[in-house]
Amino acid sequence: MMMTDLITNLRDVFPDLRIERLPVVGPRAGGDTVWYLGRRGHRDEVQVDTMPGGALPFRLLRQQIQVDAENVRDAVLKVTEWLDVDA
Repeated sequence: MMMTDLITNLRDVFPDLRIERLPVVGPRAGGDTVWYLGRRGHRDEVQVDTMPGGALPFRLLRQQIQVDAENVRDAVLKVTEWLDVDA
């Protein structure tokens, strides 16, 4: 599961990483493919849309910006940039 790889890498950068998963509603809902990542105590968050099972590619969304990441490395770099509020 590539989403697990993304989370593992981001936890190395942000020990305070907050992870939420869109609740699944109904048998046909795509909720298992939508995640929200942020940092505890911070308002900024990134939405990560995945293929079923947490597979690539990832669609990363923040505010009105959307970026597609074809691999975990690119996703880690972009999410780190967006969540690094101390930079």
